[in-house]
Amino acid sequence: RRILYTSNDIQMSTKGCYLMKTILVVDDEKDIVDMIAYNLKREGYAVLTARNGRQALELARTAPHLILLDIMMPEYDGLDVLKRLKKDEKTADIPVVFLTAKGSETDEIVGLELGAVDYIVKPISIPKLVARIKNILRKRDTTGSSSPPLEPITIGVIEILPAKHTVRVDRREIFFPKKEFELITYLAEHQGE
Repeated sequence: RRILYTSNDIQMSTKGCYLMKTILVVDDEKDIVDMIAYNLKREGYAVLTARNGRQALELARTAPHLILLDIMMPEYDGLDVLKRLKKDEKTADIPVVFLTAKGSETDEIVGLELGAVDYIVKPISIPKLVARIKNILRKRDTTGSSSPPLEPITIGVIEILPAKHTVRVDRREIFFPKKEFELITYLAEHQGE
């Protein structure tokens, strides 16, 4: 599938032309999707929309700059979508912000440990949402990609696959929450220090 950019997707800056930042909005409630899409377009973003987990995974392969993801959706729920995104090297580095009605502390912890960069509980404030999006994208622009190296790291029977967010011990896959995975990857990259 080819992606075509129209003149509406390009903005001018003092440094010349550049592609607009694209945000994928995923929610099964049409009113929410329409409201968020409208406001993001007013802020100058290109917007893709999906109404279920399957569509979200398909559109994520177009490499949007950020994904706003609901948890409770048909086909695949948001947690399943995030897990699949993190296992695919083409989508593993896309920042995901959960935007959901599930407001318990446990839900938030699970979402963040799976790799979401933020967790916002509905009902939402559009100005707050836009400010958080700008902050996330600004940090990524100034620090570059926050993804670990793509090459596998092998230490004895331990194999770390950073692009897939996977650790194998004796060829058996072991789950690590995001921070623990980052820690084991960091330690593996700095052996003997």
